[in-house]
Amino acid sequence: MRCTRCSTDKLSIEFPQSPITDACEHIPTNCLRCLSARFKASSVVPGYTGKTCPECHMPLSDRDWIRFMEAIQDSDFVVDMAKIGVVTGARGVSPSIASHSTAGPLASYLGSVNNLPSSMDGVFYVVLLTGENFSFSLNAIRSVQALKIALQTKTKVEPLKQKLIFEGKDLDEYPQNSLAAYGIGSGSYVQLIIVLYAITPTSKIRNVIFRLYWGYPAHGADYLDGHHEIIADLANLPQDVQHLYFVLSAWKSPTIGHFPNPSFQMFDKEKPTKQLCQYCIEKAANSQAVILCCVSRTRQGWEVKVDGRLSAGNA
Repeated sequence: MRCTRCSTDKLSIEFPQSPITDACEHIPTNCLRCLSARFKASSVVPGYTGKTCPECHMPLSDRDWIRFMEAIQDSDFVVDMAKIGVVTGARGVSPSIASHSTAGPLASYLGSVNNLPSSMDGVFYVVLLTGENFSFSLNAIRSVQALKIALQTKTKVEPLKQKLIFEGKDLDEYPQNSLAAYGIGSGSYVQLIIVLYAITPTSKIRNVIFRLYWGYPAHGADYLDGHHEIIADLANLPQDVQHLYFVLSAWKSPTIGHFPNPSFQMFDKEKPTKQLCQYCIEKAANSQAVILCCVSRTRQGWEVKVDGRLSAGNA
């Protein structure tokens, strides 16, 4: 794809994956790097004092602004062509910045909407995709392993399923390293992604079944088939398909909260009775739909990650 601003041919993953606002009627034509340079100079629309889309000047809601910053924060990173699927920090991390606190525009905004300080001596934050966050003391948590153990206590997610990212670098690369070695300091925000399952070439899984489940009983006097199955042929997806999102909708009901157990289960199509992973959403009472998970292409295969973000609209 060619960026209309810098006129440079770039990979599709160097552009936002979706329009900046729900109201935008154009595809993203500015690359992430150009958006990063422009977001502070968001154009002014007469009679409107908020933020606007830098391409079409459409006013941005708070939700749109979060989506915008989710996109532009990735513009600080570059793709290593030898490691397709692996995002690497463009600046890297060196001892000279070990004590530097870099929250980034998205993290700063999340801090404001969640009533968190942008910086507090000795405190850093771990944020999930849903916006849920946890604070930790730098004096008490000094290493990646210690952080994962502490997160297990708070989230009930075992360390092997925790993927921690800071400034585009995967903290799993050197689990013995101190947090300071990654540049994590006071006021920093670390992204936590929960990996439910990793599909690698050795697993020999080509097709998977996603069973979306609303929580109705499968048998008995009140029997109702409360699930829907989707088969994903991962082995034959085009290489430019990087992510698959699975959304559970309330359909004709007002909200997801009207169902007892909104969740999904994943199976290997060749072994449909053997469950590979599952996830149940807990906080969807006031939403019409929920993005249950994202299946992302990696250098090694595919990763099934918890998403949990709520959404408006029924399917």
